[in-house]
Amino acid sequence: MSLPNEVLEMIISHLNQIDICSVSLINSRLYTLAKKKLYSFIYFTTEDPILISAKIYTQFYLNYAVINNNDSFLWQSGNANSHLVKKMVFQTSSKIFETARTIYPWVNIVAEDEHKLLSSRQNLSSTQSLFSSIPCYKMLKKLTVNIDTVTQEDIIFLESCTSLTELRIVIVKEQMLDRFSVTMLPIDHLTLEFIGELSTRSTRKLKYMFNLERLASFQLHLFSDKAYSDTFEYELTRMFANLRNVRQLSLLCQNIHFNQVLKNLKPNSITAFYLRAIPGKPINRDFYVKQFLSGQAKSLKKVFLSGKFDGTKRKYGLAEFDKLFKKDNTNVAPECLIFQIHKTRTLLQTFNQLEQVLYQGHCYFIDRISSDDTYITPCDKLVPIRLNKNPI
Repeated sequence: MSLPNEVLEMIISHLNQIDICSVSLINSRLYTLAKKKLYSFIYFTTEDPILISAKIYTQFYLNYAVINNNDSFLWQSGNANSHLVKKMVFQTSSKIFETARTIYPWVNIVAEDEHKLLSSRQNLSSTQSLFSSIPCYKMLKKLTVNIDTVTQEDIIFLESCTSLTELRIVIVKEQMLDRFSVTMLPIDHLTLEFIGELSTRSTRKLKYMFNLERLASFQLHLFSDKAYSDTFEYELTRMFANLRNVRQLSLLCQNIHFNQVLKNLKPNSITAFYLRAIPGKPINRDFYVKQFLSGQAKSLKKVFLSGKFDGTKRKYGLAEFDKLFKKDNTNVAPECLIFQIHKTRTLLQTFNQLEQVLYQGHCYFIDRISSDDTYITPCDKLVPIRLNKNPI
């Protein structure tokens, strides 16, 4: 093989972990290069196993080798390849997470369990300790804040983070929003997670707390199952009218009239749309979203629609396009998956830019070989289904 290592490494960087394992079996040279890539960045799961598939090539799968169940953390008993590890990401902080930080001080070790943290940096218990421990806090680009525990001093520090572009805020008590405003920060990606109830009054105030017109992505997740007020949808509609430049949108809430709430968004502007309806009033009908989706037919590349919610505190939203959670198909009838495929192929007749569809948690990738041939690949069954140009 005459190609230099640099070229081979570039090729391997476009492979997922299953491909890399296959390549490593070819010869000793490729084994060495593949092993280096495989061990560099590792992701450990705990409660929510990640789907591992030879057919998935999202950025997450190109970056990480996934190990489901962090009890399989073999490096604590010694591993000849541990020196190759550059970064470990644990789905939640745990004893093994703390052990890894002790054993491998040269490795960047991160916990994703941000419901117990205020920053994407691990092992920090308050926003104040975050800023006091980072000399260059003004260079922070990504931050998660639990607004119920921050002090006024913390908010002043936060307003000094002039490089912050991605902000996630977790709110348990909505009245804590009264002292919060970051309209002057250059935030492009905003996530608001309300663990408790979001009232009409707070909904009305949100458009004054953030520079919504600047946002490229917006995620609003409402976990409460309490009934919404009569004016709630009206205030949501007014707030969404300010999202003039948003391209990626995520909603987790009860099944409301989404067509009405989203009617003021610019047509053919949304590239990724995530919608998960949580139990409130019974979900016994389709989402009221067909009209909105039709208005995004020329731009929409990724769509997620689900009426299922298990109540776990893992990350929901746009990240689920990149990192796919394993589905238990034990009790799923084959007819159900066939129906979902039929629904997906129906979407393709209108949405000619679609690349990925997740329906009730099942993922389907769309591959357009030519103007005449389109393939739908279900990730969990891995059965490619060929469509003609004019599907029946």
